[in-house]
Amino acid sequence: MESEGCCGVLGTDETMVRVITQETFDDVVKENIEEFDMSPEEALQDAVQQFEAQGVDLDNIIKEVMNKVTESVSQKLSSLLESINNPYLEEDRLTQALNDLQLECDKDLAHKMLAGKKGCYGALLDVLERSDTNIHIAEPVLGVLISLITGQPDLLDERGIGQMMQLLEAKQGAGLQVQVLGWARECCFKHENNRQNLVKHGIVARLKVLLEHDDVLSPVVRSVCALMRALVLDDDIRVVFGLAHEHARKLAEETLVTLINLTNKFKDKETMSELLMTLSALMVRSEFCQRFQEVGGLKFLMDVLAEFPESERLTRQCLSLVKGLAGDDDVKARMGAAGIAPLIVLAMNNHKQSASLAATASACMAAITLRSPANSKSLVEAGAAEAILETMKTHQNDTIVQKQCSWAIRNIVSRDRSLNKTFLSLGAEELLQEALKRHGSNCEYDIKSALRDLECEVELIERWTGKGGALN
Repeated sequence: MESEGCCGVLGTDETMVRVITQETFDDVVKENIEEFDMSPEEALQDAVQQFEAQGVDLDNIIKEVMNKVTESVSQKLSSLLESINNPYLEEDRLTQALNDLQLECDKDLAHKMLAGKKGCYGALLDVLERSDTNIHIAEPVLGVLISLITGQPDLLDERGIGQMMQLLEAKQGAGLQVQVLGWARECCFKHENNRQNLVKHGIVARLKVLLEHDDVLSPVVRSVCALMRALVLDDDIRVVFGLAHEHARKLAEETLVTLINLTNKFKDKETMSELLMTLSALMVRSEFCQRFQEVGGLKFLMDVLAEFPESERLTRQCLSLVKGLAGDDDVKARMGAAGIAPLIVLAMNNHKQSASLAATASACMAAITLRSPANSKSLVEAGAAEAILETMKTHQNDTIVQKQCSWAIRNIVSRDRSLNKTFLSLGAEELLQEALKRHGSNCEYDIKSALRDLECEVELIERWTGKGGALN
């Protein structure tokens, strides 16, 4: 089977993925059937085996007899188009056509791509325009659009963005708003141009309006938060420099105070979780950390840690936000003065079996003690030394946990060497040396930094020395 010339390459220099088109795959299956007298099933299996042996990624390929699949998609799309062209626009018939099409798109990415090539996206926008915000038609259309565009955000165009903006401005029910927000969110994943175009078309202002409605419902708040975080992603390998930071700045300037105020209104765990994650994503400047503190955000943060100690997810998200806020030295000092240290230690002790929370809590401790001997002392008095070392014992095979615990120790003692005694009396040196042997170069620098600041004997490697020559 000759197919070398049909392969493309996607990815970075480190992770190159070879891909082919659906047409190339179908031609090989057809060749197997016609020239080698294989049955359709044998031809498919042979084609899959041959391409996989060559390192080709077949995730975007429909691995079925193509004429049957194409016929199925075409029939469903024809039914949809026929319903659109019906002057009476029979809702029952249209809804059935939409449901059938969504079932086809939900099968896998390959079926979505085929539907996209057959003009499904444009047809759906036609239906959306003709529905005139009729919720009984618009909602199923948006459901198909979300399914279709998931995994292939390239389909979004100016016309689609215009429809989004129009629907977000219309005073429709929460269900429709949630679907439009979900559509926009799916268009943002791994697509920097879509994110930038949405921001250019005023998505930030519309999100602010939704959040500031007096009767805004929790599903809408959660969907807005999810879209905000999608807008500040930097996951498109096709773009060298994205605008994630700029988008975060715009969102924070417009919605930060509103988001914090919403924490007083919504107390269910799902909504609080979305608010915490979104606030963390927006803490990209010191001024936003200070603003968070000024409008009462610290109280909300500490209340969640105190009121939901059993919730691992909320606890982890609170600690991530604390770590972000600690980027501002003044806010960091205020958090320490407010008594956040015991809550962080309690969180680590309550969820000591969770490696992800252990790593987050350790990173949080490292952040709030950086250049802050007062916070270091507060943490040690709250039992941080015991909690950190117990965490290292519990997760001795987890490199990330060992690395973050090492940095927490290092930052705690670096500006107050009187705290060394507490760690050393609990066996910190032995634990760090054991971790160094176990994990080696993966966290050598981190562990040796902790040992150095604990004033333990450690062999440091001089990475580079000058030759003593003149600089020209």
